Amino acid sequence: TTLVVDRDWTGLLPPELSAPERHSVATSTHERFTSHVLPSFMHARRWFAGKSATIAAVEITRAVVWPMPSSEALLLWARVAFADGGQQSYFLPLTIAWGSDHEARIRDLLPAAVARVRDRARVGVLYEAFRDDAFCHWLCEQMARGTEHDFGDAKLELRPTAAASEIMSGVEDAELRVPPGESTNTIVFLGDRVFLKIYRRDAPGIGPELEICRFLTEQTTFSNFARLAGTAELITDGESTVLALAQEFKRSQGDASRYVTHYLERFLDESQLRPTAEILAALDERHAEHEALLGTLGQRTGELHLALATPTGDPAFEPEPVTDGDLAAWVAAVRNEAEQTYEGLAASLKDLDTGTRQAAESLLERREDLQARLDIAALQAARGYKTRYHGDYHLGQVLVAENDFVITDFEGEPARALAARREKHSPLRDIAGMLRSLHYAAQSTLRKLEDAKLAKPEGFDDITADWYARACGAFLRGYAAVVDGSTLHGGPLEETAPLIELFVIQKGLYEVRYELDNRPTWVALPIAGVLEALDASVAVSATIAD
Repeated sequence: TTLVVDRDWTGLLPPELSAPERHSVATSTHERFTSHVLPSFMHARRWFAGKSATIAAVEITRAVVWPMPSSEALLLWARVAFADGGQQSYFLPLTIAWGSDHEARIRDLLPAAVARVRDRARVGVLYEAFRDDAFCHWLCEQMARGTEHDFGDAKLELRPTAAASEIMSGVEDAELRVPPGESTNTIVFLGDRVFLKIYRRDAPGIGPELEICRFLTEQTTFSNFARLAGTAELITDGESTVLALAQEFKRSQGDASRYVTHYLERFLDESQLRPTAEILAALDERHAEHEALLGTLGQRTGELHLALATPTGDPAFEPEPVTDGDLAAWVAAVRNEAEQTYEGLAASLKDLDTGTRQAAESLLERREDLQARLDIAALQAARGYKTRYHGDYHLGQVLVAENDFVITDFEGEPARALAARREKHSPLRDIAGMLRSLHYAAQSTLRKLEDAKLAKPEGFDDITADWYARACGAFLRGYAAVVDGSTLHGGPLEETAPLIELFVIQKGLYEVRYELDNRPTWVALPIAGVLEALDASVAVSATIAD
């Protein structure tokens, strides 16, 4: 599609913002832009959350031309209405590369292209502004300077943090790099100084990642995360919407999920050539370095939790004692989620393959065991403090940096409302999330090997289970070494075992529902995790003490 776009953005702006003599042309172009171009473009993006729904209409709710030293960007906010009545809003900063000015770059910009554009004899490409060096450098400069831009009914606030001058130094000359693939947000790097994270989903309210990263940067000495350099927020009627963060670039070898699964794949592949008894006899030596690294991950997690519990007088972060009412509410929430999971499993039994159906039936038969486990948690769980915590902690949220880790993505679970993601809770929920992530890594790697070989090598269940126990033990002992001298959990970590197991079950139940909705062929993995949690009544305390 080619859109006729005038030099003043007529055609992309809502028609009422165009000059009167251009109104008819603007209306025609704008209708094509919102009815065809934007729906097609947005639906193809990884960050678009409405792929399973039918788009009924797209409306531009705010459009601002943002001048830069040598060009302009168009900041758009688009509201998507779906056929089922739902709505979502997105942030869409755009710019244009005209053929006469940027001919050599146009081919490189095609992955971010929205449409072809024409202005009389000139032709070009309308594309996402975050692929434009000038826009990204200008955004960082405005953050570092601390500027405000009046949009009439709203205000764009760009603010530095206390670490901005150190992190941003030299960024004006840094080369723009775009990582491969897409995610729920947009990430670009500026050299080895800064990475920009752009939030595409328009969600008014205080952003938990901005809040946590600012707190860690300015109020603590914790360093195993990407410090915050600057922020961009849209203020409307006194309410903030986070648009972008500039953070310190951290070198890494990729996320811990990739590291762990690659390690397991190599280990299991090597194990096919040796007798199982011989493998099991040499595991202490084989896994020693790997366990030490996972122990470091536990230490860094403990340091994060203690940092987030730093008393500063800020009510959004000040630790609060866990009450009987809190514990009762947590147990009640898991009971409710268990019933939802049972209903979903029962309704899906007929659609599952034989092996998965048998596993699902086993879980359905264990209702009383699960309820008993929840009763134990309610009676035996140690008290401690509610604090801010990561909120969506798993191997994919941690970067491996040589023999250490960098913890990333403090947004919380994307499906939860912003207010819910900002609530204080037991940081042990992060521990449960990582334990479940280690289980997923083990089971998914074993499944991948089975699929490739069409049969499970003898003894691999035992070898994989041994690795999982070692991995959990190393992580938990590393964590305990850091937190056991504090009052964070009301006592030694092993005394919190019932509460950790409660959250492990809760996370497993959530995963069962997620897989039923998105990947039914994978639902056997979290089912196995919940069943194991029900069978191992002292798993956590025994693993820590081992």
